[in-house]
Amino acid sequence: MAGLLAPLLVGVIFGAVMRAGLTYRCDCVLDGASLRRSPLPRALLLAIGVGVILIHAGHLAGLLTFHVKAFYPVGIALGGVMFGGGVALLGFCPGTLTIALATGSLDALLGIAGGVLAGTLFAGLFPRFRDSLWHGATYPIQRFGPLLGLGAGGEMALALAVGLVLIGAAFWLAREARGA
Repeated sequence: MAGLLAPLLVGVIFGAVMRAGLTYRCDCVLDGASLRRSPLPRALLLAIGVGVILIHAGHLAGLLTFHVKAFYPVGIALGGVMFGGGVALLGFCPGTLTIALATGSLDALLGIAGGVLAGTLFAGLFPRFRDSLWHGATYPIQRFGPLLGLGAGGEMALALAVGLVLIGAAFWLAREARGA
């Protein structure tokens, strides 16, 4: 039970921050995708930067374990096309979709229903796809830290550096938006 509370708490905090910054709205998502002056890229850079640091700190403390999946280029490409098409069609990404639903958006409700339907359809068709020529190759992959020969402390230092760069980029973009 305790293992489920941490992700729920992180999700609630993330949702509250996105809600407070109005980054869940359709116009904000679409502005961010077209690289207009939107708070969304800044919010995402900040969230990813903080997340990288916290996830690796949790791993270092023994609270989290990593389960790295194989690299699957065809699946990544197809998933990216489906994700991008859904965002372009609906105006929400999965995270902002649930926040918009909580604010009463009927579009979000339709988007969630469509996502559940598409996921169910994919799960039903995947066994056939997996055994076809369309599947493509998968490649074993590991995290950057062990790949670079870093121990736990070195991996945490790398995560801290990457996280701080992303957080710095978010603040730099915020300063540029104010100056523009």
